[in-house]
Amino acid sequence: LNVRAAWPFSQGTGVTIAIADMGVQISHPEFLEPSANQPHYNFDNGNTNGAQLASTENHGTAVAGYAVARGNNGLGISGVAPAASLASWKMLGATEEAIGTMFQFMSNTVGVQNHSWLNSGSGLIGNTALEEAGLSNALTFGRSGRGVLMTRAAGNDDR
Repeated sequence: LNVRAAWPFSQGTGVTIAIADMGVQISHPEFLEPSANQPHYNFDNGNTNGAQLASTENHGTAVAGYAVARGNNGLGISGVAPAASLASWKMLGATEEAIGTMFQFMSNTVGVQNHSWLNSGSGLIGNTALEEAGLSNALTFGRSGRGVLMTRAAGNDDR
């Protein structure tokens, strides 16, 4: 991506990006500021702690870095939207009902959702009816009718 060409127009100021994954290490120095007072949530157990719970659950943290790392701060990379805010949504063990809720969760606050996960070990499979309803609501009614922007991985196998 040539994001530097877009930065004169926008670096994500005023946008909240939700990383739906294993959780994000929101205590990491790159994420302290962008994650402050944001709608974190654990859809696996229904609490407001979206942080990664185990050191092996680091995928969401890496993805968050690509999205919102501040850059030019001596800590590492710059994300695609270094001025955006960050919400961590832990959801890899969630029920289909919780995933349906997740898609539309805080859809007037969260403008972008990143889904860098698969719901099958062998590739993408279709959404259930509950998941599809939540997704449709977010895309239709989110951001006051402008729709939430969704990104979805096609896989993590470099293929």
